[in-house]
Amino acid sequence: MATVVKGAVVTKAAEIAPFIPTLTPIEGAVSNNAKPALGGTGTSGSLITVMDGTKVLGTTTVGNNGSWTFALTTPLTEGLHQFSVKASATTASTVFSASTAPISYTVDTKPPATPVSAPKQA
Repeated sequence: MATVVKGAVVTKAAEIAPFIPTLTPIEGAVSNNAKPALGGTGTSGSLITVMDGTKVLGTTTVGNNGSWTFALTTPLTEGLHQFSVKASATTASTVFSASTAPISYTVDTKPPATPVSAPKQA
């Protein structure tokens, strides 16, 4: 798109969203690790927003090699979590990619119950 301003031509850069990033831990994982390592790939320089459901956990930047990592600062609560990420880039305004599909991750830090055995009969 071009705009003429007093004889000059000013060209507006297209506002293009970054590619949808990828997210990895293992889908459906059940772990006693309440601070799992999150990471993936995306458009170099994009800002990645990491979500658990609708809660923003934080942000990180995609490196020059196209990969990103995110370290949780607060342990996750017991139970099911739904991680997703989206990327954003800022030019004249901030544009966002679509979010990834949620990845399920369950935190289970409780040890299994100790089995109780019946006394042996003589």
